[in-house]
Order: sequence, then C-alpha cells, then structure tokens
Amino acid sequence: LGLTADAGLFVLTADAEARLYRADGRDERLAAWPAEPLDGAPDAPQGVYVAAGDGGFVTTAAWGGPMVPGGRVFTAFDGDGSPRWRLLRHDSAWVEEVGADGSAVLFSYGADDPGHAVYVSPAGAPTDLPGDLWAIGAPVAGGHVPVQRGDRVGWFDVARGAFAPVVDRPVVLTRADAHRLVSLHQGVDAPWLVISTPTAVHVIPLLCAGGAADALALAGYREEGWILFLDGATGAFLRADLNTFAIAMFPYHAGDGLTPLSECYRPAADVDAGGRILAAFRDADAGQIHRLDPASGAWTPVGPRFTAIDDLAVEARGDAVLIRAIGHGQSYCPWQEWGDAPADARVPGALGELHLITPDGHDAVVGDASSMTALSDDGRCAAVWDQDKPGTWDVVDLPTGVAAGLAFDRAPTWLR
Repeated sequence: LGLTADAGLFVLTADAEARLYRADGRDERLAAWPAEPLDGAPDAPQGVYVAAGDGGFVTTAAWGGPMVPGGRVFTAFDGDGSPRWRLLRHDSAWVEEVGADGSAVLFSYGADDPGHAVYVSPAGAPTDLPGDLWAIGAPVAGGHVPVQRGDRVGWFDVARGAFAPVVDRPVVLTRADAHRLVSLHQGVDAPWLVISTPTAVHVIPLLCAGGAADALALAGYREEGWILFLDGATGAFLRADLNTFAIAMFPYHAGDGLTPLSECYRPAADVDAGGRILAAFRDADAGQIHRLDPASGAWTPVGPRFTAIDDLAVEARGDAVLIRAIGHGQSYCPWQEWGDAPADARVPGALGELHLITPDGHDAVVGDASSMTALSDDGRCAAVWDQDKPGTWDVVDLPTGVAAGLAFDRAPTWLR
C-alpha cells in the first residue's frame, strides 16, 4: 500500500475501549476517555464509537442516552493516531462528518433542543450552526460546511455566520467529498448539475438529458472525479467529469441477447476511478457484471455468471470490484425468472454471495450477500464475518485469502 509502519489501518471498538491497528501489525489503546475524572461523568463511558473521514477520525466516548441526561467526550486523531483535540459536551450528540483538516460536524440535541449542527474547528473550538441548516458533507479548510436549508443547498461560512446557496433553484440530490459539493437541481429548460467549492460554482445544464432532474437516477459517484446517472427518459447512462466538467452519454446496452438487470431500488451500476462504467446484464439463463471502456465503447464481462438470483449489486473499490449476488426472496427486488442453470454459472442459494474481483481477475468469495463485510477503500482488505465462529470477524487479505489472525466481535472502521 506504500504506507509507513506507523500508518493507521483501522480502529476497533469494544465496550468502552477503542484500539488502533497499524500497518506493521501493532495495535494500541486509544485515549478516548480522559485520565482525570470528569465533572458530572461516570468513571468510564458506557460505549465508545468511531467516525472516520479523509485523513483522520473522531472517537465518541458516551454515557446517558436520548431520554436520559448524559454526555459525550469527543477526541479527534489524525490518520496515524496522534491526538488533535478533545471536546466535552453534556448533551446527546454524535459525529456526522469528519474533515480532512481535523475539523468535524456534530449533531446535538437535548430536552429543549430539537437538534442542530455544531462545527468543531481543527483546534477543537465548537460553533453552533443555525437550527434550520443540515450538514450534508464534511467541512473543508477555512471553516466552510456544505449544508441544506429548505430546498436550497450551499456553503455556510462559520467565521462570517453566513449561508450562500450555490444556485437559487430547488435541489434534487447532493453528494459531497473532501474537495467539492456536487448537486443536481431543477434548472431552467434542463436539469442543472452544479459543482462547487466555497470559492467557485460551475453550473452544467444537462441538455443531453431527456427529462426533468428527478428522471436522473444516481448510478455512481467517485471522489476521484466522476458522477454517473441513469436517464429514465433516454435509457442511457449520463456521466460527468467533475474535474473537466465534460459530459458524455453511453447506451445501456452490452450486446445482442443481453438486457439490463436493473429492476430494483437503484440502477445496478457504478463508475470506477478511471471513469469506466460497471453494470449488470442478463440473458435468459444468467446474469453478469460487464464493464464499459468509454474510449472503445466495448463492454467486457467481470466476475462470474450467476443464476437463480433476484439482483446483482456492483461497487468499485479502488481497482477491485465488489459484487453482491442477491438470492431469490432476499430483498424487495422483483422475482427474476431464469431458464436452466448453465454449467458455467453459479447458483448462490437463498442468502446469495459476496464476491471481490481483483484487477487480475481473481475471484474471492468473501461472504454471503447479506453479510456486512467491511472493506478497505482500495478493496484489498476486509473484515469478514466468520461463519465457523458466530459473533466474530476476521481480517483477510483478499488477493491472497490469507487471514491476519485477528478475530473480534464488531466490524472495524477502516481509515485507508
């Protein structure tokens, strides 16, 4: 991975403790709870939780609950486990977002407070945001928070206490990452795709889209610079380059005899870091993920063929591809009818299967489709539910299948 020995890989929480596991295999207990007694707090928290962002994470040591007066100790760490700040609050609150600069957004509420967002600076100083603002992404450097107010989205400048909408048009959906806020709006004569930072706004009228903004279903988003829609009016994929602002459309058609396998909650598709589209297709007997090369227009199969399933969900993870083959009756998807099972197709069974396809085409089965397998961002490592030891997870190197020799009862929070 090109990481230093001290680099943090993941954090485990158990009861009132959090442990950081490093790249060289060492682990250490994190100081999520102050050594000195706290005024009005118990001797130890009732639970410790963790939220990660781009470059750091925040632990929450909590006591009390929604209906019981309590409190929280929030402690921010950088990605290598060095403490950044600590904040004590005597209310019910949780971490919503963690910024790359060590800032965070909390959501706080109490007996007389229906709830509001709180910005915490990289130095640990809290600032309450107006109650009608909802944070929709991590804060960025300089104290700017992407927020929504009513049907408008924009940036809140904490220092000035001012909200600036990106455009004065109703919003349909949003995505935010460490670099930008991306929003789709009901525009004028065409849907508007808006790509913004606190200092710049770029509006792209989607003239090639065949319908209104709400006819565009989100099919994939990649922080590296891509957003993918399935246009319900044209039946084609609409892809935007978030760095160059270029728009392209691609047919949802992988060849004769194949039809899209996309009759569920969302398109069975995704876009990878290189802008290649991944989508599920089927013939009469089996379904399979295919990947589109935008330059050549060619679709190529990825991973095995499946039969006797209701859906194929696909997700790009670095250069790897995660596929969930969902068995009959295991979701709200319509029942899919299939012909005789081909000899080369997998029959996952009632619980389905979870597959990780490496860049060289290796197929690693990492659980059933319903397992909450926790994957690192690059798709190379996973915490896999151990079928032989109920209630435990194992850390596995997916390309080799080698387990790291760790077993624990809660899924980790990956930092990389």
